[in-house]
Amino acid sequence: MGMVVRSAHLDADSQLIIDFLARNHTRDSNRERFDWLYRRCPAGLAQAWISIDSATQVAVGIAAAFPRRMYAFGEKKLGWVLGDFCIDPQYRSLGPALQLQRACLAQFNTGKSAIYYDFPSATMVAVYQRLGVTLHAPMVRMAKPLRADRKVETLIRHPQLARIVRSVINAGLARRRRSSRLLDDSLVSAHQGLCGDEFTQLAQNVGRAAGVCLQRSADYLNWRYLDHPYRRHEIVTLRRSNCLLAYAVVREEDHNFDLLDLFGHQDAVTELAREIIVIAADRRLNAVTVEVLASHPWIKMFRRLGFYRREEFPVVTHCSNGEIKEDDSSWLLMKGDRES
Repeated sequence: MGMVVRSAHLDADSQLIIDFLARNHTRDSNRERFDWLYRRCPAGLAQAWISIDSATQVAVGIAAAFPRRMYAFGEKKLGWVLGDFCIDPQYRSLGPALQLQRACLAQFNTGKSAIYYDFPSATMVAVYQRLGVTLHAPMVRMAKPLRADRKVETLIRHPQLARIVRSVINAGLARRRRSSRLLDDSLVSAHQGLCGDEFTQLAQNVGRAAGVCLQRSADYLNWRYLDHPYRRHEIVTLRRSNCLLAYAVVREEDHNFDLLDLFGHQDAVTELAREIIVIAADRRLNAVTVEVLASHPWIKMFRRLGFYRREEFPVVTHCSNGEIKEDDSSWLLMKGDRES
């Protein structure tokens, strides 16, 4: 069984990629998603690779990389998030996956400077290990419980008993929950309309001092969250004296508040994270959830706010630039930094 990996052409191969992903990767794969994700990112066009069975000339695998403007220890860089990797079930042995991912990584490992990251599946972890790629700190999902309604209902079938237990637990959670503690001159509000230049300025002021993170400019935020083809996001801002100091991107999902992105000056970030909990509680949601690298200092912040560690997910991070050494604790990665 011979395989040939070739670069995809986003025009000629678009329908092939859309159909292959719909069969083997995500039911959300369609023309709208493809155009948004592969063509319209402010950082540029995506790159993709197709694995072909040389005997049948049938596509058996797809891999892609999506450009992201990034800061790497104060320097502006072009980075990549890897994604949409999938193999046809008939070819899901280690060999075809290795060949496809090797071709993908070769594109970024040839120069002196390369930045990319990936949130691989359990199967892909084995591929990376065979390719000699080291996985460092995992991504951690953390949760701040606010209500126990659904959990109690799944454990206790008797309605009256469930109601009593639910009331007791919810009362306890409410006592432990921090109420609003905004500073006198702080204003937290839902952002209306598109993100403007103040978001780009915040990205420049904070991002340059960070280790490795995305450039969260206005055009990126508008594309990534407000123009998303099939998910609705909310942006919550914190301002003082009418100056933007932090923002959060959230999404209600399955009776939880999913905190996808959080960015800004550190004191304002902590203040805003606390207010996100208050907003979720006012909406009578069950929990606030967030994902962040296990090595990032924000883990301690979320613990202080009452978040508990849940699942862990593997992450691949790679940053090389002359004498700059990679350090996982310097990476800011959140759920919103995934490819889609």
